[in-house]
Amino acid sequence: MIFRPLRFCFNYVLITIGTIILTMIIQQFVAFDLSSVGTSVIPLLAAAIIEGQFFGRHCEGPPAKPVIWRASLEMTGMVMILSAIIFGALVVVTPEILGIFSVIDTMKAAAVLLLAVGFSWVVLRLGYGMGLRSGLRHMA
Repeated sequence: MIFRPLRFCFNYVLITIGTIILTMIIQQFVAFDLSSVGTSVIPLLAAAIIEGQFFGRHCEGPPAKPVIWRASLEMTGMVMILSAIIFGALVVVTPEILGIFSVIDTMKAAAVLLLAVGFSWVVLRLGYGMGLRSGLRHMA
């Protein structure tokens, strides 16, 4: 396998929780709202880079590009499942979040979800490639 699913999930969840905590601390003490798309890209990119570096250090050469795209697609599926679990936990803690989604109709929500999946897939592919190059350079 080109990546380790459990390690990827563990890294993604820890980085996500760390980003959430850091965002809350910054909002509390600096009164600056940091939550944006950038904060949701950080966990994706960081977890993919970690996986790519690990594979780059423990393989004999770069894998084929279709294999990398397939691995990033599998990572995307895991991210969607983990994000749904994290969102469910967040709704339990702060139920007023659901009010945001009451103004969006179903088709727009589906389009946004599809866009998010595609965006995540590309970000994971880029992050994995960056980490892989870094790991291969380290071994050279």
